[in-house]
Amino acid sequence: MPDVKYQQKRRHIWKVEQDKLTPDITLATFLAYCGIVSALRHVARPKAVFRAILRVENADALGCFEHAAKVFLRTLVNDRLDYEPGMVGVVQSPAKGDRAEYDVLWKATQKSQVILLCVSELQFDKETDLYVDLDIVLPRPTERQLKAAFKRAGQPLANDDLYRLLSAPWSSLRLAFPVDRPLNAGLRRLRQTQAKETSPRDSAREPGSKLDEMKGFGEAAEWGTQLAQDLADYSKGSIAWNEVDGGVLISGAPGTGKTLFAEVLARTCGVPMIVASSAQWQAKGYLSDFLKAMQSSFAEARSKAPCILFIDEVDSFGDRSVQGHNADYNRQAINGFLELLDGYERRTGVVVVAATNNPGHLDPAIRRAGRLGRHLVIPLPDGEARLHILKHHSGLEVPIEDMERFLRATHGFSGADLEQLVRDAKRRARRHAAQLSIKDVLSFIPPLVSLPHDFLRRTAFHEAGHAIVGGVGELTAVQIMDEIVPGGYNAIGAAHFEVSDFERKTRDYYLRYLTMLLAGIAAESLVLDDFADGSTGGPKSDLARATELGTRIEACFGMGDTLAVEIVDQEDLPHLRARRPELREAVKRLLAEQFDRATDILEDNRRALTDVTDQLMILRQMSGSSIRMSIEKHRRKGVSLVKHPKTSNFHRSAAAT
Repeated sequence: MPDVKYQQKRRHIWKVEQDKLTPDITLATFLAYCGIVSALRHVARPKAVFRAILRVENADALGCFEHAAKVFLRTLVNDRLDYEPGMVGVVQSPAKGDRAEYDVLWKATQKSQVILLCVSELQFDKETDLYVDLDIVLPRPTERQLKAAFKRAGQPLANDDLYRLLSAPWSSLRLAFPVDRPLNAGLRRLRQTQAKETSPRDSAREPGSKLDEMKGFGEAAEWGTQLAQDLADYSKGSIAWNEVDGGVLISGAPGTGKTLFAEVLARTCGVPMIVASSAQWQAKGYLSDFLKAMQSSFAEARSKAPCILFIDEVDSFGDRSVQGHNADYNRQAINGFLELLDGYERRTGVVVVAATNNPGHLDPAIRRAGRLGRHLVIPLPDGEARLHILKHHSGLEVPIEDMERFLRATHGFSGADLEQLVRDAKRRARRHAAQLSIKDVLSFIPPLVSLPHDFLRRTAFHEAGHAIVGGVGELTAVQIMDEIVPGGYNAIGAAHFEVSDFERKTRDYYLRYLTMLLAGIAAESLVLDDFADGSTGGPKSDLARATELGTRIEACFGMGDTLAVEIVDQEDLPHLRARRPELREAVKRLLAEQFDRATDILEDNRRALTDVTDQLMILRQMSGSSIRMSIEKHRRKGVSLVKHPKTSNFHRSAAAT
């Protein structure tokens, strides 16, 4: 343990002289230093040996933390000559072949006290993991740290200024509070700048694309275009505020561009955007502070109305029906949020756009009409959208000869993945002192690996089985992929069906759907005597979907042995089967019956199954009409179907699709 004198000297890294920071320390450095001390408290000793990776929220913060880390290491040795100073390094990218970054890691191996700084999402290779002792994500500055800084400088700090500082980017903290500028003067500059700055918080004046120029937002783009017209009509007095869609919930997988959508929406509508976060409000600690922070965001939005209030991570509120240690806190927090959404103080002129990755975790009252009653899903971008996103971030277009490779390799990429791809390519171009080219971008896409012939043929049999059995909607196409991205998102094959919106979902429909889902492994079993785990090993696999559907038929749709139904979420279906052994047995029998049904259909169409498989191995893709022609061409003559009445009816339906 360090002695008391050492602790006292290390704790006070700045001195107050005429309300100014010491020449070496700024407010941003002090706040970053507090985060480092908190993370490395247990190794903060002069002779301690540690090699730590400290992750910051974004590249904007690296400079502040680099300075603070040097101050931290300096305070450890207290300028004593018998202690060797440690090392601070900034790692931008650990990509192999990047000599400059590996030089940083090499120099670090020569020191016993090392702090390596990087952005939070950076992934290191296994060699770096072997070297470091600690890998810690540093949090944002806390309310307590800010209050301590201003108290030490003898400056009062109002709540509005406190929340302004808590949400300010590191660049603003660094530039607003340079050496020799009093804190009150820095605050004044920050207030003035935030009132007129051009940023995502004021997207009305930010140059950039609008919704009609962006791709990949799905139905959310159409809704946003309509909102822009409604806000224009409201501003002209043509319509009242209650005719404007004032609240929407947007959801999607991480990286699909929910925040980007809100920024582009504000730009399209020509209004400012206020950014808030449920998690950020809750980080204030006490319930009263949390409610004040939330009220402050809504008050700021009302002061700039009409505007967009974007609330990220809204699922952090949770659900009032869930009991636990923090149930009372969550209940009062949600009640406070609901009051601001539609309570006594109406949010006239404020459109609330709330984002979440998990819409099912949200309290149902928040999603009520008049609050966040509309729910829009932002999907992963399709091929056209991925090309557009790449051009948006890089200004480059993919040549025709590289188009198929790019689309295959980036299948399943989110907008954030593509942005990272361009960021890596730009870094590569800078390292070579060259202008960014499409060659730089393509060098970072995952490599494609050709599938072995036997593996591909098994896949062709599997997809041909789905296509021939059919029975749900109209078969439009079947395809198999001969190249995949190792370890990536790979749809190796697919049979595509179009189902009418007016299709009656009877028990017979669901049984046909079950048979189609099981037809892939039935085809493999019929021809190859077994089936592979590609159709069984995940939540979206054929067997998983069939098991889920079978459970719903028996327990949730009233189409099993009883009309009584269980209303449960998808994730609760396994628990339902576990609690009710008779249900599990019923689902087991149902799947076995439909598996046999699929096998009978394929046995009667075995020559068509082989023919479609052979054509897929050559063409890789077939249309639905081509497959129907093959079925008719190879249909057995004179086969009696009397002994299989259900299969007979289903077979005629499948052949007609």
